[in-house]
Amino acid sequence: MRLAPRFIIVVLPFIAAISPLAASELSADVVVIGAGAAGLSAALEAKLLGAKVLVFEKMPTVGGNSILAAGGINFPASPFVTSQYRAKGGTESGLDTVEIAYTDTMKAGKWKNDPILARKLNEDSCQTLEWLMALGADLRHVTLTSDATKGRQHQPESGRFAGLIGPELIRTLYREAHARRIDIRTNTEVVQIIRDKSGRTTTLKIKDTAGTHLVKARAIVNAAGGFSSSVRLVKETAPNLSRLASTNQSGATGDGIRLARRIGAATRDINAIEIEPTISKQSKFIVPEALRRNGAILLNTRGERFTNELGDDLTVATAMRRQKDHRAFLFCDETVVKTLNVNRNFAHQNEIVRAYSLDELSEKTGMPLERLKKTLIDWQQAKTVGEDRFGRRSFPWPLTRAPYYVIEVVPARHYTPGGLKIDEHARVLNTKGKPIPGLFAAGEVTGGVHGVKHLSGNALTDAVVFGRLAGREAFVFAKKDK
Repeated sequence: MRLAPRFIIVVLPFIAAISPLAASELSADVVVIGAGAAGLSAALEAKLLGAKVLVFEKMPTVGGNSILAAGGINFPASPFVTSQYRAKGGTESGLDTVEIAYTDTMKAGKWKNDPILARKLNEDSCQTLEWLMALGADLRHVTLTSDATKGRQHQPESGRFAGLIGPELIRTLYREAHARRIDIRTNTEVVQIIRDKSGRTTTLKIKDTAGTHLVKARAIVNAAGGFSSSVRLVKETAPNLSRLASTNQSGATGDGIRLARRIGAATRDINAIEIEPTISKQSKFIVPEALRRNGAILLNTRGERFTNELGDDLTVATAMRRQKDHRAFLFCDETVVKTLNVNRNFAHQNEIVRAYSLDELSEKTGMPLERLKKTLIDWQQAKTVGEDRFGRRSFPWPLTRAPYYVIEVVPARHYTPGGLKIDEHARVLNTKGKPIPGLFAAGEVTGGVHGVKHLSGNALTDAVVFGRLAGREAFVFAKKDK
């Protein structure tokens, strides 16, 4: 899930790059491309092991897509999961395990995942939680997502980022990077990765405000992110989705994939692009899927439901685009909003229409009052019966408690689970399945961890788990070379 841009404002003033080095000093043990959660995790891990680290971020600020995440980060069988489960009277046999989380991960990915990577993701998650908590992250609140069998998604519990994992995660990682004096250079684009005669990656060509420079590196971590914002690359891989909007920040254009491909890197699942059915038409933030799960319904401009809101993402998105003018409204009441940990953030979005009666709602949105009333009567009757004509069987609330909330939503491209092929050491593989010496990768730039669809909450787990792994392996490679 993603976050409205206005929430990021409280984070960005703190996130400014450290002063760049002079061109003559551009060399490091480990160079990291990208300063999202994966890149910052890799940089920190390498730095903590003793490496000289440089981070290049092409955007003006750090954070990448990670800072937009408003959902959570998965840690199966964590102490918080266990304590909350037992506090509710749960038995030992019902506890979450790494094996259950692994199975959930594989099911979400349609069993197209690399099983070695999927297992490592879950096996290394709890030590990653300990690492983040030691850095000061607030990850105490645990929720259950609709695509998981156990509650394991962690969020900040309190403070200004309550329920908003992205800003909390980036704040934590950047604060430590700043304290460790890691050199992070924003507005700096990597335009080429250069290999020596032996095939080892040794040099990067970068472009910044001062021009083009060469950077020597003993090891490189590619954490440049996905490509949902690249219409060109989407047209190449999934042309039927190229006309949709994107939930991603504008820098998610697949640069890391392009750079690695030029030196022979292989990719996998590159045609897999995930759709998010409900993003705000105005500000492009993702309206939490939890709203639909907790009872919110989709209406067309006539005030009528037209699909099972809990259907798969592509089915819901297709139904939305078949409506008149491709317009749809997400409707819920105060009861549904209050079920969310992020309700105070959601309910005060500028584009949300709030009304204290159906008459007022009809007047503000243009939906016919009588049809709107009939839709809610039908909903309540379906709740009594236990199933509606669309096959929905979950009706948590009657939707009768004012105020009512409506937001215009559209489907959009969201996450790209495919990317560079890596092994269990985060080494980038070439088209023959061999590691490219000195090149490592982590996060959304890679493929294999998630198959064709990521389990909710696993994207950030992937970023930090494999970011740390890539930083660690890059450090080992760099030191062997000295």
